[in-house]
Amino acid sequence: MSYSQETYPKLAEINGDTVVLLSIGQVTSINETYEQNKTLKQKINVLDSVYNEQASYSSQKDSLIIQKQQNIEIILNKNRKIVEDNNKLRKQRKWLVGLGAVGGLVIGLLIN
Repeated sequence: MSYSQETYPKLAEINGDTVVLLSIGQVTSINETYEQNKTLKQKINVLDSVYNEQASYSSQKDSLIIQKQQNIEIILNKNRKIVEDNNKLRKQRKWLVGLGAVGGLVIGLLIN
């Protein structure tokens, strides 16, 4: 835009106040720009809403994943404990079988 007094916009003084005079084309252009900006702001608001909804969904999904991972870890820890207990029982059983065999041998020797 040129601010020359020979082209629009022109500065004029009316009753001691300075005003800007615009051509009809300039007013039309300003109005079109204003409407475009208004439409763009509405689109931005919609996109912000969609983004916030997606961010919320993503956060919920992340929370569920963390919860599932914690549940899996609990199950794995329980399974490890069961395996450890089974291994201890196997060792005890082997020891008892060995003890039984020795006891049977001793009794067998005593009977003879």
